[in-house]
Amino acid sequence: MFTQRVSREVASKWERIAAGAIDEIRRDQRLSHLGNLPNAELREWARDILTSLPSWPVTLDDEQLAGRYERIGQERFREAVPVYEAIRGLHLLKRTLIDFVRGEYYPQNALDLYAQIEFEHHTNMFFDQLMYHVARGHYEARQSIHKVA
Repeated sequence: MFTQRVSREVASKWERIAAGAIDEIRRDQRLSHLGNLPNAELREWARDILTSLPSWPVTLDDEQLAGRYERIGQERFREAVPVYEAIRGLHLLKRTLIDFVRGEYYPQNALDLYAQIEFEHHTNMFFDQLMYHVARGHYEARQSIHKVA
């Protein structure tokens, strides 16, 4: 229950979380390629992820997630964003999201703390799926270039 409620709150406040994550990406010197993508593209990327969280795995299944994020991995390959930067960007978005939730929702008792842990577990599983599919899409795009050559 807490996970779904907080996920819906996250989806409604995606702009604030996205702005924080984009700032982190821009400041991270290890993200020279990802950090050079246009703000609009990074905002859309973050919006898509943050607004998908409440739907997964209920109405957004793993196959839908796979198709969407493998395409993003392929897109990052075409933009010459190394896979490690694409994954690091997801790490930063996830960390910003979890920090946001921890800052907004203070556990009042053991049940609240358990609910927060459950939300973080759900979030970790979701982002693990995203990372796998982005990396797979990136790899497949790279393989298709080598087959043509």
